Amino acid sequence: MADLDLGPIKARIAAASPGPWIVQRVRECGDELWVDSFCRVETKEEGDADTALLAHARKDLPLLVAEVADLKAEVTALTDLLTDQHYYETDCSGCADNKRAAEKFLEGK
Repeated sequence: MADLDLGPIKARIAAASPGPWIVQRVRECGDELWVDSFCRVETKEEGDADTALLAHARKDLPLLVAEVADLKAEVTALTDLLTDQHYYETDCSGCADNKRAAEKFLEGK
């Protein structure tokens, strides 16, 4: 997966109103569902920020979910590698360094 730029997503989250957000009125238009009013905001800027956050959600959420899945797979692979018995059954200096790094990593889990 390409590097995910979290900056714009973080900015949209920071700019949006804190909520809680609720749906106040919903209407159907053919096969589409429209949310007319989704939260109470104090200023037009807050409303615009909330709209931007929602408008980007369809793009941002799949990217974030994919990134989480990739990171979880990476952690699993690293954990499997670092808990390999080879590090504990040998006296080579490189393996000893790897063993210390593995133990430090696993302590943080």
